[in-house]
Amino acid sequence: MLLLPDFVNYDVSLVQQSFTSAKHNRGEPAYQLSYCGKEESVQSDAVVIQRLAPLSQLLEADTIVIPGINHAMTFHDAEVMDYLQRAAARGIRIASICSGAWVLAASGLLNGKRATTHWLMAAELAQRYPQIHVEPNVLFIDNGQLLTSAGLSAGLDLCLHLVELDLGTRAALALADYLVMPQARIGSQVQQLQQLPASAERMAELQLWLTEQLHSAITLEMMAERVCLSVRSLTRHVQQQFGLSPLSWLQQLRIRRAQALLESSNMSIEQIANSCGYSSAAGLRHTFQRHVGCSPSAWRHTHQPHEKKLLN
Repeated sequence: MLLLPDFVNYDVSLVQQSFTSAKHNRGEPAYQLSYCGKEESVQSDAVVIQRLAPLSQLLEADTIVIPGINHAMTFHDAEVMDYLQRAAARGIRIASICSGAWVLAASGLLNGKRATTHWLMAAELAQRYPQIHVEPNVLFIDNGQLLTSAGLSAGLDLCLHLVELDLGTRAALALADYLVMPQARIGSQVQQLQQLPASAERMAELQLWLTEQLHSAITLEMMAERVCLSVRSLTRHVQQQFGLSPLSWLQQLRIRRAQALLESSNMSIEQIANSCGYSSAAGLRHTFQRHVGCSPSAWRHTHQPHEKKLLN
């Protein structure tokens, strides 16, 4: 974690809590978290964090997370930017929380890429850095090596997303349970849900129902009827909150269920397909490959814990 002066306390705490609490499927801690900074200590209001590792340790990391900073629009530190550029050149993954995107922007690393930040700062970010494709109303954006998120709880969604990428769906769900929060929201969900309170409540009700019915054949009409909406209204509500069509949203829920079962059960691919609402294993394989980028068998091999073999 890169700690800069005037850091946002909440962002630092959510990063710390997420990555020190994440566990492998066998229960061992999954991450070693280091705190890096330009000086040996860093302060924000009355909070002081001491014994920071030097910036050079960033170059030894697998992932760098940049919490938000207050007064981010005036950030300019040549040494910090140099280390981030060197880290990116080495292929190190870099993620920012909220206003931390301004640090990446100042470093030039987001040029030509999609990015987001807190919606209150998005227009200024787009104006100040026209080379960046700023998307103001999503929770987080994953460009592969570079990831950015909106503010506050969206930063937690990004941390859970990183854990899921590294350790699999089962570990991410276990971490969400530990943090007493719902399963991570998808990155395309809109930031300003407070503008749509009735819609948010209906979509939460629909998602709960869908997770209980994923084994069944579910139509668009059934989804609309469940929340007493027309198909047209349902489509608008889902698009507003998730940036997806209702059936694409349903497909994501099915894939996430399949990922969890592949990691945590010995069910066959055919059984998992039936449990997730696919008519055949071939249907699951095709959809899984398109959405995840690998076959269900490859996902299971990578993410399911393997018993150690004893050599006689």
